[in-house]
Amino acid sequence: MRFIDLVRARESCREYTDRPVKKEDLCTILEAGRLSPSACNIQPWRFFVVHEGDLVGKTAKCMQGMGMNRFTDQVPAFIIICEQTTNLKQTVASGIGGHSFAQMDIGIAAAHMMLCARTMGIDSCIIGWFSDKKLRELLNLPNGCKVRLVLALGYGKKAEPRTKRRMEFDDIVTFVETPKKKGE
Repeated sequence: MRFIDLVRARESCREYTDRPVKKEDLCTILEAGRLSPSACNIQPWRFFVVHEGDLVGKTAKCMQGMGMNRFTDQVPAFIIICEQTTNLKQTVASGIGGHSFAQMDIGIAAAHMMLCARTMGIDSCIIGWFSDKKLRELLNLPNGCKVRLVLALGYGKKAEPRTKRRMEFDDIVTFVETPKKKGE
């Protein structure tokens, strides 16, 4: 499969079957996140996996509120992606240009995991709406770990992905070219 076809096939799935995701498959997906690029090789992420028993349903409830994310009740596996406490190297790197490289790295890791999952026929949805406090208490997350994203993983009910609705290419892309000198 060409990479662009993989990108087109991946979508934010919100309808899952009850088929569980095998631990071995979750490990492959997590390996894709572990190997993803990281500014200054800081690797600011920690991954917490929920895929068995009552804890899955309790984790789903931590992402529901104000009518959001009800679909998580169907999700068979979650990867909770946390940002590890900043160290001196990360602080210095972030100070250069004022960027939060840790959060960028976490987004890149999440993307790698979702694309890896898709190659295995596993669907995903990235979730940014959750109760940090509830997740922290439920999963007994260590101090210094800030929940940044949650990945829902499972087997989608739909065989074909929806057509993506995105801005037009020409509305978001500008090729900046070298100005021509007079007489050229």
